[in-house]
Amino acid sequence: MSSLKRIRSRENGSRLTCRSVSSNTLYSNMRLKQIREQKKLSQRSLADKAMMSYTYLSNVERGKADPSLSTLKRLAKALRVRVSDLVKDE
Repeated sequence: MSSLKRIRSRENGSRLTCRSVSSNTLYSNMRLKQIREQKKLSQRSLADKAMMSYTYLSNVERGKADPSLSTLKRLAKALRVRVSDLVKDE
């Protein structure tokens, strides 16, 4: 059984709605590894820039860890992208 999370998404202009997604769906949409590789960064160097362990970063990339919003913000800052760039909206 997968756990459900409530996330907010903007749809139809400025109307704010909430939708439920399983954590597996959310992590399958993570673009973190793709962006990290485009920037030619190792997991260890990105983890250092984002002030986290490289093992935790690896777990996030593989969908084994649940990153908090503050973690996503640190990763986005280290990669010089927006948080929304880390998560695809399908």
